[in-house]
Amino acid sequence: MVDPVSLVSLAALVGDIIWKVYEYGKEVKEWRSERRALWEELFALKGVLEHTQQRYEYFQATDDPMNGTTPFMQSKEFREMILSTKEFLDDLSSRLTVPKDKLRKAVKALKWPLDKSDILMSIERLERVKAWFVLTMMSDSLDLSRETYHEVHELKSLLHREYESRTDERQKKSKGDLVHWLAPVTPSLTHTKAFSKWQEGTGSWFVKGSFEEWFELNKPSILWLRGKSGAGKTTLFSSVIEHALRRTRLNQRIGVAYFYCSFDNANSQDPVNVLGSLIVQLAEKVPSVLDAYQAKFLSPNRLKVQELEDQILDQCRMLERFYIFIDAVNESSSSSNIVTSLLRIVQESKNVGIFMTSTPDAETQDILQGRLTPVDMRTSCIEEDIRFFVNIKIQQTPSLRDLSEKIKSEIRQTVVKKSDGMFRWVQCQMDFLAAQRTGKAVRKALEQLPNDLNSVYVRMLASIAPADQIIAKQAFMWLSFSKRPLSLLELCEAVVIDEDDYSIDEDSRLRPPTILLRLCKGLVVDDESTGQVALAHSSIKTFLTSEKIKETEAVFFAFDYEEATQTIIRKCLTYLMFDDFGGGCCDRGLLQNRFTRFHLLDYTALQWAVHASQRRKPMYSLNESDHLLISRFLSTYNSSTGSNFTHWVLCLIPEAEDEIIRATQPLYYMSSFGLTSIVERILKTYRPLDVDAYGGRQKSTALQVSCVRSSINVIRLLLEHGADPNSCNIHGLSCLFWAVRYGRDDVYILLRQYGAEPNGNFEPHLGKRDPLKALFRRTIKEMESEYQRGAKAGG
Repeated sequence: MVDPVSLVSLAALVGDIIWKVYEYGKEVKEWRSERRALWEELFALKGVLEHTQQRYEYFQATDDPMNGTTPFMQSKEFREMILSTKEFLDDLSSRLTVPKDKLRKAVKALKWPLDKSDILMSIERLERVKAWFVLTMMSDSLDLSRETYHEVHELKSLLHREYESRTDERQKKSKGDLVHWLAPVTPSLTHTKAFSKWQEGTGSWFVKGSFEEWFELNKPSILWLRGKSGAGKTTLFSSVIEHALRRTRLNQRIGVAYFYCSFDNANSQDPVNVLGSLIVQLAEKVPSVLDAYQAKFLSPNRLKVQELEDQILDQCRMLERFYIFIDAVNESSSSSNIVTSLLRIVQESKNVGIFMTSTPDAETQDILQGRLTPVDMRTSCIEEDIRFFVNIKIQQTPSLRDLSEKIKSEIRQTVVKKSDGMFRWVQCQMDFLAAQRTGKAVRKALEQLPNDLNSVYVRMLASIAPADQIIAKQAFMWLSFSKRPLSLLELCEAVVIDEDDYSIDEDSRLRPPTILLRLCKGLVVDDESTGQVALAHSSIKTFLTSEKIKETEAVFFAFDYEEATQTIIRKCLTYLMFDDFGGGCCDRGLLQNRFTRFHLLDYTALQWAVHASQRRKPMYSLNESDHLLISRFLSTYNSSTGSNFTHWVLCLIPEAEDEIIRATQPLYYMSSFGLTSIVERILKTYRPLDVDAYGGRQKSTALQVSCVRSSINVIRLLLEHGADPNSCNIHGLSCLFWAVRYGRDDVYILLRQYGAEPNGNFEPHLGKRDPLKALFRRTIKEMESEYQRGAKAGG
């Protein structure tokens, strides 16, 4: 017999969907007529369901057996149809739910989640469901035709198939989200780009020699390919990966994972992202490896290097052999941490082989001593590859291919002889020779070839017109030290901003944007596949930031980390203080428009504090002029005419309510970013100041958010100025909770020293049988014991 609550629940569910469609209707304009038709069908279905329920209740209340419910309303088919309808409606409702914690860019503006075909299909399904319930009510107890049963079965099957299809889509999307969370950097894009530069026939001296010997070893080992910047390591690395993939593709018992570190992408330098990418690739052969991260993915907690190492060690045992390939370790600011992780994996495994490339480095040599097989890219090893490369370039370049055989022979002899094993040098020289107009000019150019790669860059820099040198230097600085890759439009704005600017318009921008590439004379390249610009090679940054450039005629272009970081911070703050953003919070549609019009807004909003952070290495020390500029920016928080500060916060978290954005003080966000010296100035100079003021979406204090970030120096400053160590956020989580959650003994002990009490609820979000409960309690016990031992020793 049908449960009347099922009909009530269906009607309530339809009502909920009607409300969601209405809410979207107030914000979005897509498919207005179709949305109205969907709304009308939902109302009609709700009415039919309510009428069906009333009819059922009436017949149940009567004593006349002739007025009983139809046999069909008591049938298995009717119950199954209700369940199928609920599946369909649940799916529609979930698709119309606005996620509260989407990625930042996805919630810049509310967008209707269904396209036109989705709406029309939903309307069709609603019409059939409604017609089916009407048919059920019209059928009497004595006459239910075969056609009705057939219709029921067909509609039930249709709805169930669609439900299963949607469920499969959601599972695939969920897996995709999990993979992106674990591995935000996609090495396959870099690999494709690197391998496209490889010339077939090159690299055999290594692949068929040292690499093949290492690849066939049946024991844990590390193969380290060392070479000067510009020697062609990355291209050779990409060919090695292709070789390994071909060898193992059909063997499910052998896994291959690779990663490319890059100086111009901070995310690719993070050990967590490196190891996360390796785990995702390991999952291709051991799918269960992702299961362990499903629960963690739903939490806001950052992954730890050690737990990622543990997972690799645990899951790679399922394979006969697991190969790890890491390129350009030296380009990571955390290179020693990455190497240490690789060493642990090799030491504690029985079947892992690691191949890595970098420039020669004494620290790496010391860390890996005893587990290392180094191979140097000597000139004698790769001279044949260079000769082959030069021949290919001559054959494929029209201006060189049409030269006389005599001149082509001179090119081969001269370039190979002077190359000194530097592929980057050879590439530059072949491009330079190809640009000559006559064979006579080629011969003259051969007589004047620079002796080394640095000399090549001096010549290229010297060719930049004096009027373009300032813009070019700015481009080199941004591309050398930006925290993420930049688009051409972003870079074009970055290079023209002056510190006294109050806005940027079309007259201030470079036109056309591609002129920036031309004036940089080949030192900056545009990758059309990604839409990003970059230095043509990492060796350019190496030269521009070296002492050697100061001894050349290109000294104007010299800069270092300190100069570049200060320039970027100050330009970012100048941008954020534009008059265009002085009104504070704004409509999210207008915000989306600003992100489109002001190309550098996204970067400046997200990255200025990261550049200024004293929590990351290398660290930049803010000077007095920096502090004055930052103070001017923070002071806009109290502006009566609007606030550039609150507009910045809006750019950071556009999904937050305006009231929360306006109420949160600068101390909260400066603590969150770990800006120690700025926090110290605020604590000493801002009056009045409530150090325990709540802010952010979780209604946390500055101390709580600094504990979330484990910023020990900021935590100490706040405690010294009276911050409450026992304060809790809106979820009841204390400062000690975060110290325990992230395993920070130093934070726990410091909080206890300032009076934090370990009597709060440390696992309010955990179920009764959650295994993390035991871990939390054990960690608390260990930390408390360590604190008590220290207290006794000090007492």
